[in-house]
Amino acid sequence: MSGSWPYNIKHVNPGEPVQSDIVNRPDRTLQERTDYLKDRLDASELGRAIFEHDATVAPEVLPGQPVYWNWATNRYEPALVAVELDETTQVFTVQPSSDCVGMCYEKKTADRADIVLRGLVVFKNLDNSIGETVAPGKYYLSAVTPGKLSKQKPPVTVVVCHVQGPRDNCSDELRVVVMPQSRDYVEEHTHYRFDLVPRPAGVNTITTDPEGQDRHSVTDPNPELQGWLPADHEVFNGKAPVGAVFGYNLQKHTAIANVWPPIPIQSVSMIWDKGLNLVGATEIPLGARGLAVCDVNGIWWMSDCRGDVPWPEDYSADYATGDGLGAECPRNEVMRVVVIYLRMLLGNDRSVVTSLVADEDVVDGEIITAPIAITNCDDLPATTGDLKLNVDLQFDDVEGVGGEVVKGVANRHQLVRGWAAEGVVTTTPNYLTVTGARNSAKQVTITTATEAVFTSTGHGMRPGTRARLRADAGSVLPTGLAADTEYFVLGQDLTADTFKLSTEEKGTPLATTDAGTGTFKVISGRFMTAAEKTALNIDSAAVVPVHQGLLRIDYTDNLIEREILPQIIRLSDTVERLYLDVPYLGFPAGQNSLLRVRLNVPEENVDANLNMQIRVRLFGRGGTPNTATQLPELAMSYRRLPRPAVAGTPLPTTDTTIDFSDSSRALPIDTVVECNSESFPVAAGDTVLVTIERVDGAADTYENDVGILRLAGIITSAES
Repeated sequence: MSGSWPYNIKHVNPGEPVQSDIVNRPDRTLQERTDYLKDRLDASELGRAIFEHDATVAPEVLPGQPVYWNWATNRYEPALVAVELDETTQVFTVQPSSDCVGMCYEKKTADRADIVLRGLVVFKNLDNSIGETVAPGKYYLSAVTPGKLSKQKPPVTVVVCHVQGPRDNCSDELRVVVMPQSRDYVEEHTHYRFDLVPRPAGVNTITTDPEGQDRHSVTDPNPELQGWLPADHEVFNGKAPVGAVFGYNLQKHTAIANVWPPIPIQSVSMIWDKGLNLVGATEIPLGARGLAVCDVNGIWWMSDCRGDVPWPEDYSADYATGDGLGAECPRNEVMRVVVIYLRMLLGNDRSVVTSLVADEDVVDGEIITAPIAITNCDDLPATTGDLKLNVDLQFDDVEGVGGEVVKGVANRHQLVRGWAAEGVVTTTPNYLTVTGARNSAKQVTITTATEAVFTSTGHGMRPGTRARLRADAGSVLPTGLAADTEYFVLGQDLTADTFKLSTEEKGTPLATTDAGTGTFKVISGRFMTAAEKTALNIDSAAVVPVHQGLLRIDYTDNLIEREILPQIIRLSDTVERLYLDVPYLGFPAGQNSLLRVRLNVPEENVDANLNMQIRVRLFGRGGTPNTATQLPELAMSYRRLPRPAVAGTPLPTTDTTIDFSDSSRALPIDTVVECNSESFPVAAGDTVLVTIERVDGAADTYENDVGILRLAGIITSAES
């Protein structure tokens, strides 16, 4: 598009120089007007596009992007599908950014652009809204990024344009039909109508109750059939409302199950045609006091009275197959139960979470639940509504053996635990035994069997635990077992007091052919690897205590040196200057100047007997480079303000002079040196005021600034 319309034509005036930019000025203005009119005529040709020219836009709006009108800022901004939940009404509301009104056609300045509101236009590209790869077809407003278009239809659907592609093979410009659609997307819905199967999912049985009333029941229920089951059947997981007698087997009527429940649930209606050779039907009263209940969990029938159930009173297998319903007069009618409802497109189970449960799996015949706790706001177990998710890493009480920690997650659900410390080398130098109560050898009895059972009260071992056997003096292990041999505890038939062993981690149980003699012990643990023995410098004969895992180390911190940074509280004739792009505090020549700072000694984590010295980095400025010049001695004093006692402490009023002769030295110009004062005693919690002065006098012959780059208090232990 051309620029804005030039209202004035500046002609050549008498006396102006004959230059191309002067002479051609009217021609250029006329050309701009001609281009402007040509663009307007092209845009209005056959009414193919509607533009708003020179519109105010946000700086981030780019050509090709969808826009909406922001009435608060009075400008066009990048459009975005956005839906928020009204906390007061708990109703979804579409945000103004979803009301796309057009696309940016051309950017004039940072905040001015031509907006195509509707019609057929040609874009050079759509890189800013779609990207380099553009496919012909309908495009929707993005629900992820402002100003973007999506080929995939989002839950809240806003059609923006239809890309036709280039006019022909000789063109690469894109023809686009801009057609933004504005409507209340939250109110969009789909109507559903389903015929329920009017049959019991089992055997229709009529019995007489003690009051003489005939009642229907479903005996031999079959959850694999379509139709009605007893409301207390396990397939419903106890979700039937109070008073319900039968429930519709939604799981086997997938056409309904895929789009159930109605949204909102109040939109449902049920029609019942009993098929009594009467054309017509009756709307079923719904609710706890009605004949049926429809809720998020299913469809429920509230009556079992004879002839008042959702299948024919004389229902039989012939009725189910249609046998015996020939072309007779009067015409044989069949019973029909129809459910009618609507479902909001936005608030359905494809765009919101309707329930949440922890995943489960079966491992070795045991149901393992994911270590996730799903609760409501009151920390009670829940599956719907406002939910909280928490990771539950707590072992069962019976598994809460001290020294074990979470080592990982197996099978996506199962927490794997292990020992934080494996133990120490005990009587056998090659063997590591576990820590805690299982460290000692436990007495064990062994059966004679093809799968020997080992019994040891409270053995505490788990599948995969390594163990070895030992016979007491004068005893002999059963045939088939060997002493000091590494075996594995099996998960098969494992109890708190009994276990089986194998030579492999998940191998075949050990067999015994006799009972052996005497008493036996079992010890949990494993053999050390060759690498471990090498690292610990253990040979086959040595018995050396070796600790592994969580250890406690007693450590006494011997304070060597700690730096305390100062707070400047007074400058007297001391200047703040910048030299060679380095800031410093300077003591000028020929006058008395003073610097006073405060140092706070920490109240905790320091020794009882402390000393402090003042460390200063200084330099001499000016003079002849590389020429050693004698710096003056700076005077230093301090005042110690002790941490007050409970009843209070008198405020000290005098300073104590300390030696700082280290500051006087022959030093080349522009060379930095570190100087230390004399040490003086301090204590935890002290406040120390330190004063450094340059005193004008006969001894001070240095004619330039003495600059301080860094100052700190250094505390050390008097005992170190």
